[in-house]
Amino acid sequence: MSSSIAAMRPRLKAGVFFAPNTNGDGAVVSSGGEVVSLRGAATYVWLEKLAPRLTGDHTLEQLTAALPPVKADMVRRLVVALHDAKLLRDAAADEPHTLSADELRAYAAEIGFIEAYVDSPESRFERFRTARVLAVGAGPVLAAAVEAGERAGMRDITVAESVSASMIDDVDVVLYASGDPVVADILDLDEWCAERATVFVPAVVVGDEAWVGPVCGPHRWTSVWHRLPNRDTSRRTEYLTGPVPGIVASHAVFACFEHLTGVTAESRAGTVVRIDLETLRTSRHRAAEHAAAWTVKPAAAEDLLARITELAGGPTLDDDVLDERVPLLTDEVLGILSPPDERDLTQFPLRVLESNGVHGVGADSASARAAAVFSAVAEYAASVVDARRLLDDEGWPLSDIGPRWLDEPPAQAWTLGMSLVDGGVELVPSSLVFNAGRTGLAAGRDWSTALTEALLSHCLHRTVTAISAVGEPFPGVALPASHHLDLLVAAGRTVTVYDVTDDSGVPTFAFCLDGRTVAYRNHLDPASAVEDGLMQTLLAHQMTPPPVPDLPARRRSNSTGRVARAVAPQSALVDALRDNGPVVVPLDHDPAVAELLPYVLRVVLLNA
Repeated sequence: MSSSIAAMRPRLKAGVFFAPNTNGDGAVVSSGGEVVSLRGAATYVWLEKLAPRLTGDHTLEQLTAALPPVKADMVRRLVVALHDAKLLRDAAADEPHTLSADELRAYAAEIGFIEAYVDSPESRFERFRTARVLAVGAGPVLAAAVEAGERAGMRDITVAESVSASMIDDVDVVLYASGDPVVADILDLDEWCAERATVFVPAVVVGDEAWVGPVCGPHRWTSVWHRLPNRDTSRRTEYLTGPVPGIVASHAVFACFEHLTGVTAESRAGTVVRIDLETLRTSRHRAAEHAAAWTVKPAAAEDLLARITELAGGPTLDDDVLDERVPLLTDEVLGILSPPDERDLTQFPLRVLESNGVHGVGADSASARAAAVFSAVAEYAASVVDARRLLDDEGWPLSDIGPRWLDEPPAQAWTLGMSLVDGGVELVPSSLVFNAGRTGLAAGRDWSTALTEALLSHCLHRTVTAISAVGEPFPGVALPASHHLDLLVAAGRTVTVYDVTDDSGVPTFAFCLDGRTVAYRNHLDPASAVEDGLMQTLLAHQMTPPPVPDLPARRRSNSTGRVARAVAPQSALVDALRDNGPVVVPLDHDPAVAELLPYVLRVVLLNA
C-alpha cells in the first residue's frame, strides 16, 4: 500500500446509495445523478460492512490493519474505486473547522449538499454560518430573507432599512431584498461594496418579475440594472403575496450560500435569476458588463489616435472567434443582442437569420449569422451614448455631467473623430454619430473591412440620391455566370442590371427583378458588387425586400456598355468623399462590445 493511500481518511459522501446488481455479481452505487457499477460477487457485502466505517475518522491503514492480506487488498481496491468515481473523498485533506456537534447535527443537510460538490464541507459551511451579514431593504421580501438566512444557518445578521458607506466596513455580505426597491440606494450599495470587495447580493422586484443576483464583487449589479428591458419600479405587482416573498428570499439566501461555500458551478458564476412572480418559473441569465458600472472620462486626442491604430492592427475575427464571443453578448432577456435565429423566415435558397430585428443573409448558416451579428451590433453601438465621454464645442468635458451614467444624454454635445483625409483629430457633433441612420455605419471582422463598408455606404447613398436626376441612360450589364442568377432564371424571373457608376468611379450597379428595382450595390471590385447585388436580388425573390429608389425608365439603356473598372482600395473612396470631410469615429461606448466585437465605427461627413 502506498503511503498516500494508506494515509487516506475515506469518507463516503452524503447521499450515496448502493444496492446489489440484478445479476448478483456486483453492486450499483449512485449519488443521485450518476450510477456506477462495481463488479465482484462480494462487492455488495463489503460495501454494507464498510459504509458505516467510511466516516473520515480513520485512515485506510487503520481500517485494514486487522484484516487478512487478501481481504485488506479487497477493501483498498474498493475504496480506491469509490474515490475515483467521486463517491468517496479523502477527509485528511479537509480544512479545520470549529463547528460544534450540535451544529453538525442541525445542519447536516446543508453540509451534505456542500460535500456533493467540493471538499472541506464543514469548514465551508462555517464560512457561511459565521459571515457578518447586513440585510437591507424593506417589506415582506426583506423579512423573509432574514428568516431564510437564519434557517439556513446564518447567525450574524444585522437588519437596516437604510445604510451608509461606513456600515459596510465591518461586514462580509450585504444582502438587499425589497419588493419596492430604491434604485439609487442599490446603486450606492453596489459601488460601496465594489470599492471594499464586499459580497453584495441583491434581490429586487421590478414589475411582475424578481431579479436575484448576481453575487457582486466581480459581477456588478449596475450592469444588470442597465441591461434590464423593463426598469419601471413605480408599478406594484399583485403577485407578491403568500409564499412568493419567501421564494424570492430563498433564492437570495441560496445565492449567498453558493458563493460563500464555493459550490457555484463555473457556468452559473455571474448569472442572475429571473423569477416570474405570476407563474414562479425561474430562468438564469447573464448580463454583459455595462459602462455604467465604471468611472470613465472623455478620451484625449492622443488616446483616440492610439485606439484607432490599435484597431487597425488588430486580429481578424474568424468564425471560431465569433463562436466563442457572440454567446457572451446574447441573452434572450438581458443580452446586448438577441441570439441569431431563423424565426419564421424562409430559409431557401438563402439562409436568413435575425438578431435585434435585423436580418443577416448568407449562403450558409455561418455567413448568415455573421451578417446578422455585425448588422445588429452596429445598430446597437450607434444607439449607446455615454454622456460622461462627450465634450462641449471647444473640446472640454461637459461641466454639468456627474460621475454616473445618464439615460438621456445631452442634445448638444461633441465627440472626437479622426479625419480620413489628413489623420488629424476633429470635433464631431454627437448627433451625427449616435443615431439610427445606417449610412456610414459598419461593423466587421477587422477594422479595414468595416471602414471600407462605411465609406462605400456613403458613396452609394450619394449615387442613389442623384439617380433620378436628368442625365444619360445607364448601360445594361452582361451578367457573368452565377449560381444566384441560375436560381432566379430557374424560377422564371427576369433579372436586369445597370451600371450606374458616377463621376467618383466607384463601381455601382442597380438590380431589377421583373422590371422593379430591388437593390443597389457598390464595391471596390465590380465583379464583387455584381455578385453581392445578385444575392440581394435572389433575396428579393425569396422574401419582400425593403423599398429602394426606383431607377427611372428613362435612365435604363437597352444597350450593354463597358462595366466600371476596379478602383484602388479604400484610398479611392476617401478621395471620392474628400470634399465632404470624412471622419471616422469608433463606436466603443459599450465596453462589452468594444472588447468582444471591437470593429464597429461610423464615418461622418462634416461637410455633407
